[in-house]
Amino acid sequence: MDSDRVFTNYPIFIYLKMFNIFGRKRFADKSLFFTLLFGVLFVIASFFDRTLFMGDKNIGLFEHPTIWSFIILQAIIPYSISKTINGFYRLLNNNEIFDPKEKLSEYIQIVNKQTLLQTNISRFFYSSFVAIGLICFIWNSYQNQLPYTFVGFDYWDSFYHPLGYWITRVYKFYLWVFFLPTLIHIQLVLLYTLNCLLKNAIKEKFIILKPYHQDGYGGTGIIIKTLINPLIPILLVTVLSVVSVLLIHHKLGATPIIGLFVICLLLITIYLIPALSLNNIIKSEKKRQLEEINHTQDLIYLSLINNKEKNTISSDAETLDALSKVALQIKSISNWPYIKLVAELVGIINIPALSHFIYQVILKK
Repeated sequence: MDSDRVFTNYPIFIYLKMFNIFGRKRFADKSLFFTLLFGVLFVIASFFDRTLFMGDKNIGLFEHPTIWSFIILQAIIPYSISKTINGFYRLLNNNEIFDPKEKLSEYIQIVNKQTLLQTNISRFFYSSFVAIGLICFIWNSYQNQLPYTFVGFDYWDSFYHPLGYWITRVYKFYLWVFFLPTLIHIQLVLLYTLNCLLKNAIKEKFIILKPYHQDGYGGTGIIIKTLINPLIPILLVTVLSVVSVLLIHHKLGATPIIGLFVICLLLITIYLIPALSLNNIIKSEKKRQLEEINHTQDLIYLSLINNKEKNTISSDAETLDALSKVALQIKSISNWPYIKLVAELVGIINIPALSHFIYQVILKK
């Protein structure tokens, strides 16, 4: 599978490949097994620490929505990234908008080169993601040693509960230092490669706009959907996890709000990078097609007024009218594919913060 070939370019997924007990299962399936295993270990550790429910202001395992949102996200992210990879390869191998004369296999080589960390820029970003994950892990480990100092209450994986603390150290090191940096890097590589493709499409003019394509964007919508659609489940789970925090604790701290802001920023960035290039392509292609229609209409019009054969006048007039309708259809193509969808997703992401504001400012009065 295309996605599995990309995954095996990274150390963490090479290790998963060594587990032959799974047979020829996809890496997303293998990752799911370890995700469920961690979930079971959490429950076992919390059971022996007697922290499943802690009461008062303290938070037990079954009162802590954030850790379960991590588990759910860890379960679905590999499938989402796998879907993005396969969708990108399908776009290169079988598409409706790129000129079939263009050979797009070079962009697969770009993906391989970047995910194998064979360029300085690729190594820089991957190392940066790992470093950020390591810093988060160290800070979280230190914070969990002093729960009353930092948050004012105890929780199931603090240092006072050794099994919960140490099992989450293993889990969060795996999650933040290996798992998430790898998958974020893959998404970034796909975004970079797609941007290279679109820049070349602008330069060499090998995108063919289809005015009557069912997506309403001349067929270019598939490019945005390839990147955005797999992210929607991840965004929804993140929002639901923050909503659950709000429902349980009746307040949002700075961390969830910052997290929502970062998610919005990532979504907008992932959309805008290809959308800006597509905007130029669509406007340029619309202009070219409209100029061709205008030129054809001018020729028909000149033929019409100079034509002395009355039996062809009606046919020429109908052709002019038909071309005018085609021109209107071309003009109606949006220059920003799926911008409404992205705006709606940004709105959904901000529901928890808005709910918190309404509760604090209006209802609490």
